[in-house]
Amino acid sequence: MSGNEQLARRVRELRTQLGWSHEQLAVALKAVGIPWTRQVVAKLENGRRQTLTIEELHGLAFVLDVPPLALLYPIGQNTMVEVLPGRTVDAWDAAMWFTGEARLPLMPGEGKSRYSREFVMIGLLRRHDELVRLWGSCDQSRDLMRTIRATREEMRGHGMVPPELPSGLLLR
Repeated sequence: MSGNEQLARRVRELRTQLGWSHEQLAVALKAVGIPWTRQVVAKLENGRRQTLTIEELHGLAFVLDVPPLALLYPIGQNTMVEVLPGRTVDAWDAAMWFTGEARLPLMPGEGKSRYSREFVMIGLLRRHDELVRLWGSCDQSRDLMRTIRATREEMRGHGMVPPELPSGLLLR
């Protein structure tokens, strides 16, 4: 199933689960600044609309109350999805690649995956967020503070600007 077909199917499923008509989905999208009509919704769902802007994807996800990723990949359904023309992978592998958590699995004969600074940066941001969450929910040990500090230094070493820390977390 192509990405466009998957998206159309998922939007139709979610709209139906909410008990909404094409018109009701269009009205909800208009309310968040996406100027769709009932006809645009119908065209998307029946495959006659082949493109979608990032803003439209975000709008659909917001009004349907799902993460944008859930519109793109049927996570948890043991499904293969087409990520490039003629190239299918497991939906979870595609989702992990999309979110920067893993590289796209290599196909036979493709050779070694290239190093990507962006994968490292995404991993560092995730680690930082998890450490800050841990600090806020458990003992505020010196070891955890050292780990947060070391992670922030590693981020700087990659040319990143670490995110703002919560007001109660001051690194000395």
